[in-house]
Amino acid sequence: MRQQGNAVTRIATCVFGLILATGMFSGFGLAQQTREDSLLASRILEEFEKDSRMPVSGISVVVLNGMVRLKGVVSTLAQKHWAEEIAYGVPGVRVVDNKLWVDRPRISDARLKKNIEKTLRSNPDSLFKHVRVRVEDGEVRLKGTVSSWGAKYTATDILSMIPGVQKIKNDLKIRDAKNRTDEQIRRAVIRAIRKKISTSSEYWIKVKVVRGVVTLKGRVRSENEKRIAIQTALFVPGVAELVDKLEVLPE
Repeated sequence: MRQQGNAVTRIATCVFGLILATGMFSGFGLAQQTREDSLLASRILEEFEKDSRMPVSGISVVVLNGMVRLKGVVSTLAQKHWAEEIAYGVPGVRVVDNKLWVDRPRISDARLKKNIEKTLRSNPDSLFKHVRVRVEDGEVRLKGTVSSWGAKYTATDILSMIPGVQKIKNDLKIRDAKNRTDEQIRRAVIRAIRKKISTSSEYWIKVKVVRGVVTLKGRVRSENEKRIAIQTALFVPGVAELVDKLEVLPE
């Protein structure tokens, strides 16, 4: 956790209407600001302070009737996404308008492309050996094929953490799992999940597959365990879609 002293480098504001007279804040004046809005902005900034992934400065939070606007500069596209997720996780937040700007370091498109290709090649499971990269003005487009939806999502996550990436268009296609039946997919998902999550009479996961659509149903111990189950299933070749019916019941 960061020291609280770093909090002073952020700007926590609840100035409305006159500052942001467009978008979702349109039509509101200073008379509409509330103590609850101010406290909510402070709580959001506190959550940013607790998260080591976030920068220690450069983000301002404006709140109006539970509607949040984030402004400022972050180092990566991932930080922009994380900021929005963190804000939505704070009780009382209704809507998040993410206006954060991703900093563009002094790097050419050619150099950025090489950095991306090197990062993808370094994957220990060789998930991205059939992926092609194109970069224009910091905007990245991925083409080619991967073996699963999990690999496709992971490519976006990896690229979003690379400085210089402003936007990602993921056009990766999922290679068909040749002649793989629903039952084979179901068994593969069960095997993969059992390697990472222990089950019992109280905590269990049932897997159903219909035309490649996987449904996970059951009880898990935590949100993290639920996330692991979903991500694990998405990496199984042949999974076309996933339906989450898992229930979290803490021990």
